[in-house]
Amino acid sequence: MAYLKSKIDAGADFIITQMFFDVQVYADFCKECVACGINVPVVPGIMCLNAYGGFKKMGIMCKTRVPEKLTAKMEELKDDKDAIKAYGSEFGAEMSRELKAVGAPGLHYYCLNLEIVTMGILDRLNLRTVLSPPVPKGPAAEHRVADLTLSDFGRKEI
Repeated sequence: MAYLKSKIDAGADFIITQMFFDVQVYADFCKECVACGINVPVVPGIMCLNAYGGFKKMGIMCKTRVPEKLTAKMEELKDDKDAIKAYGSEFGAEMSRELKAVGAPGLHYYCLNLEIVTMGILDRLNLRTVLSPPVPKGPAAEHRVADLTLSDFGRKEI
């Protein structure tokens, strides 16, 4: 916390947390911030549940505590990509409601360039809006950019 406090003292206006899956962890972290003299908004970082493999990988990589109920549900759905996305939207919306209830000043979604679950969350929260006027369709919409992973970046011509 001392390092985080030094960043705030140096002029940071707010904090965005690392991903987590347990709202109580966020609430406890916010209390600890206040106890340490950190009095800026703490925006929760919500990892969208898009796929089983990503869920497992990010949980390990970020050393995130995962509630048993969430682990069990993801294990149950692991072979059904569409069911995981639907559950991801449901879980993310419920978590968002709980975070707002404990005083979160806003919500930050780690969508990893995968919009389906994030849009599902926003739909469930009635926060998604329609662009007005609609985005025009045209020749650009008919072209796609080839997928390029970060590990491929240095090995391919772009």
